[in-house]
Amino acid sequence: MEKIDFDTIPARVLNCSSRLLLGKLLNPEKKILSSDNYARDYRGLAEQMQFGFDDIRNFQRREDPTMKILEEWTVQPTATIGKLIQFLENMGRHDVIQDLQPRFENDAKVYLQQIEKSRESPLQVPEVTSCPSQSYQMNELNILTREDAFTGEPTYYDAYISYADEDIQFVYNLVQYLESNGFKVFIRTRDLLAGHSEYETNMQLIQERIWGWMI
Repeated sequence: MEKIDFDTIPARVLNCSSRLLLGKLLNPEKKILSSDNYARDYRGLAEQMQFGFDDIRNFQRREDPTMKILEEWTVQPTATIGKLIQFLENMGRHDVIQDLQPRFENDAKVYLQQIEKSRESPLQVPEVTSCPSQSYQMNELNILTREDAFTGEPTYYDAYISYADEDIQFVYNLVQYLESNGFKVFIRTRDLLAGHSEYETNMQLIQERIWGWMI
């Protein structure tokens, strides 16, 4: 198999388990700086992502600062897994790169498979079991989630999770469990496409795209 060019893989494709492991490894604050004078924890990551001093202070107040940093950075169109790896190298966190390499590769393969599938299939989605009965032609009004934008197709979910911001860590653990068992779950902080009205989009998703249940 060809070597993956991580500079072409959007960082937004990182799944929950990858982000949780990054948080586990980068949340503990380190006193010694890297040879490039970056903090060797989430603060060095945020600095390289061009977050300001006040932003980093706000991240510090979070239960999982790395997760919040990734949420905000990965929506940027220039954010790639390749850049994330470079940031970690600049921080001297080769241990993190080694631990995350298999996950980076898996997330990238899933993304590339989705791209290949979208090339093979037309944008029109035919009627299928468990989906709305009408044919569905994608347009700007139908692109509601990040995966819609990736694939050009409407994304359907087994479950929708409603939650308060302070419960995000529990939610990510729940999502990791559900998705490891084959369920596709929608959570707004990860899946909602920027620029949409959260309330209206959530209502549309619940009415048209959620096959199973709400939590």
